[in-house]
Amino acid sequence: MLVVFTLLLLFCFASLITGLIKPGLVLKWGDKKTRGKVLGYYGLGILLSLILLGIFSDQSETKETAKSSIDKTKDVSQSQSQSQSQSQITLNDPPENEQQVVGEKVVEVKTSALPKEGTEEVNVSEKEPSFKQESSDLNWNKSEPDALQNGNVQLAVDLVKEMSPLSTGEVAYPIEVVKSPWNFYGKTLSFTGIVQDVTDFPPGSEDIRTADVLIQTTDGTLVEFFSTVSSGDIQTGNEVTLTGFPAGRMEVDNALGGTYTHLIMVTNKLK
Repeated sequence: MLVVFTLLLLFCFASLITGLIKPGLVLKWGDKKTRGKVLGYYGLGILLSLILLGIFSDQSETKETAKSSIDKTKDVSQSQSQSQSQSQITLNDPPENEQQVVGEKVVEVKTSALPKEGTEEVNVSEKEPSFKQESSDLNWNKSEPDALQNGNVQLAVDLVKEMSPLSTGEVAYPIEVVKSPWNFYGKTLSFTGIVQDVTDFPPGSEDIRTADVLIQTTDGTLVEFFSTVSSGDIQTGNEVTLTGFPAGRMEVDNALGGTYTHLIMVTNKLK
């Protein structure tokens, strides 16, 4: 259609120029053949041709844009499909529990590493007893929730001094642990909060703690960590995640009267 309207525009323009010179050559109808009629007829033809060219030109550009967008979408989809296919390809010798692609199905392949010559296979569960099992076997005092009275703090301190640094623990709601700490004795728990106070104790002091870190969790619970190691670079206002053993709770006086309830934890790692 663009070609038709372009030809029509050229025809009207040429007829207009010719008619202005000699109207009789382009006006084959009517008695009076004047330049005014030539200007009216062919000028209107030029105007209509320009309008139609503009309309069909916009439609053509819209179609091209839509086609280009569809092509780009197809290219992206094909690229993602190829990436997913490549990510499922595994090596010929997969490690333990590696996944291999067989046809269109993903099959889990389990391989067992053979012991090297001159060595013997070590059963980790037999040679390295789980500290979680040891901690649960301890005689935790579940009848007295006060951490300063139940003896659980000393029990936990003696335990963590013989352990490697605690790194991860179970996720629990602090308010639930404060409510019934005896349900969590012997478990390592991790809490995240903002540091409210940090205290380090000098070497040789009578306190069983090396450092004390008080944090406030997002639900407003105050969790106080008795640590067997120094606080390091922990500062008030820092957001930290600490792991330890719950030992009970403690009521602490506040300046306005009344008390705050602290959940008491024992740890051997501060970060």
